[in-house]
Amino acid sequence: MKRKTLLNTQQVSPRLSRMIAAVAVATMPFFGGCASIPDITVNYRPVKWALLVTVAHTITCNRDGSVAIVERGATFTPIYSAASIDSRYQIQLKNLDRYFADVDIAVALTDDGRLKSINQSTTGQGEAIVKSAIAAVATVSAQPLTTPLVAQPKAGVNLFRHNVFEQQAQDAKSTTVCGIVSKYSVVAADKLPQVSLVQTALVNPASGSSVNAKPSKDQEALLNELRAAALDLKAEVTTALGKEELQPIAKPADTVASDEVPLTLQRMVTLSASVKDVQGIIGSKSIPVATTDTFAVPIPKAALFGKQSFSLVLAESGRITNIGYGRITGVPGALGAVTAVAGAETTEDNIEAAAMKAAADLIAQQQRYNNCKLKPSECK
Repeated sequence: MKRKTLLNTQQVSPRLSRMIAAVAVATMPFFGGCASIPDITVNYRPVKWALLVTVAHTITCNRDGSVAIVERGATFTPIYSAASIDSRYQIQLKNLDRYFADVDIAVALTDDGRLKSINQSTTGQGEAIVKSAIAAVATVSAQPLTTPLVAQPKAGVNLFRHNVFEQQAQDAKSTTVCGIVSKYSVVAADKLPQVSLVQTALVNPASGSSVNAKPSKDQEALLNELRAAALDLKAEVTTALGKEELQPIAKPADTVASDEVPLTLQRMVTLSASVKDVQGIIGSKSIPVATTDTFAVPIPKAALFGKQSFSLVLAESGRITNIGYGRITGVPGALGAVTAVAGAETTEDNIEAAAMKAAADLIAQQQRYNNCKLKPSECK
């Protein structure tokens, strides 16, 4: 009996195989009509950087011009924007798709074409289809561009009689300087004579390691008259690029495995900037900047079985602020994503307005500080 059963099994197996093949052929047209990811390529632009440095000197004199205070400070505003189109920065969505798998893909870009975020979730055949909740992630700035870091006035001000800076005690006279201040002062008659000089410098990869800050056209005369009075307020910005990799990926590679799709991102380093005048350092700041070197982040292709996910969020600078890979449990990256409301973007097109905005709060602090020093009874 056992032998007969074995013979029957051997006879049925070929027929069963032919039946399976026939069913597969018959159902192919139906599978061909299933939903799939369109064969499109998403281009995203690499990030280029610039740094707007705004320097403010506020000079306040007492009534008779015998005492003057010079308060100085600087703000640093990073500017991130899209560079020219580069064929390395693209991703073919079709490569992430695979038959017998459900795929959700969301790619978010900035207005000028930089990559903001990617969320991908796939569920293979044989499991309950659970759609991933794709987070509405927005750009996370390293620092808000609309509210630049303002240098706080230092406790030690430059208070002098018959001289301005210690290094120029032999040359500059407070009475001469205060005469210039009174000439350009626009405060009310009952207020102390006061004037603020604003100089700006735009630093970028082509500017070199040293850039002179310059005043606006209407303040060039003020700078020149003060210089003629032996008060040189000319400011210089110096920069240096670091070598340490800032992207939070250990040993970033240029290639990925066969079951992965590469996402090209830029390597990043630190830009250190400082501004000084004849008296010395006024302020300094370090910001993350993108380089022309690249590396590949692997995005897993859809699997036949199981659920997997990928989540990535980039800052304005191009630095990875959130990355997550998941299996079975959903999209972990979305849980840690930070959503920020972006303000008005600072670009090289509106740099003059940005410079004035950056200087406004700083000047207000300097003016109040100087007035308090010269008129303590009226300081509140």
